[in-house]
Amino acid sequence: MRGNYTPTILTIAGADPSAGAGIQADLKTIHANGGYALTVITALTAQNSQGVSSVNVVDALVVKAQLDAILSDVHVDAVKIGMLGSLEIVEVVIEAILNYNLKNIVLDTVIVSSSGKRLLEVEALKIFKESLIPLVDIITPNLLEINTLTNSDFLGLQEEQERISDALLSLNIKSALIKGGHFQDKLTSMDVLIEKDGKREVFSSPRINTNHTHGTGCVLSSAIATHLAKGKSLKESIYLSKSYLTERLKNSSTLNLNYKNKSKERIENIRQY
Repeated sequence: MRGNYTPTILTIAGADPSAGAGIQADLKTIHANGGYALTVITALTAQNSQGVSSVNVVDALVVKAQLDAILSDVHVDAVKIGMLGSLEIVEVVIEAILNYNLKNIVLDTVIVSSSGKRLLEVEALKIFKESLIPLVDIITPNLLEINTLTNSDFLGLQEEQERISDALLSLNIKSALIKGGHFQDKLTSMDVLIEKDGKREVFSSPRINTNHTHGTGCVLSSAIATHLAKGKSLKESIYLSKSYLTERLKNSSTLNLNYKNKSKERIENIRQY
């Protein structure tokens, strides 16, 4: 790439008014890692550090118009896909990938929020699995998403890794990063990259003692897309992105949050870029 060239990363995701997750977190992460973010909004949500309370999915024709406006005008070096919401939006995104020959695609498999809010329509799951997942370069599921995608009930034990890998490979993936955040190891966060040929590589880091991890999946996936856009290999992109996320968690700042009992409590906020 030219010395003064800034790589472009398109993020397709929902909006989070607390800016801890979703397209706002993607924007901050992409820019912090040296990219230029382009955005297509798929949903307006009401959420905060405690969870998602409301979701308003954007009309698929509006999503298509956003995609066409960007992709007909700007060369995109990588794509991060987050919340899609509806069957129609999944179809629009698949069409855009094929029509514009998009590359370096990272799919954060946003299906259900940690608080239990459905973020992808049940009827969209089949085409999501059968038609979208095989098109992307890597998916980044957490434990809940792995169980939803593979109709499994894994508990997050390290000895389940081989069975988890086999279950994900059955989805015709190119690669997947099994995120260790929800696994039961109390000392280590171990993410495992599995590739189509069955090869596996472990990316390990100390587990940071915090309960406030809102948006970490968004940060990790958009950072991976940014490094892919900069010409890094997949493995190097994962390593750099996991290191970036770990540092953000270590050096988190604090915000004052108001709770229903009107008391104030100092809590960690990982968004310090």
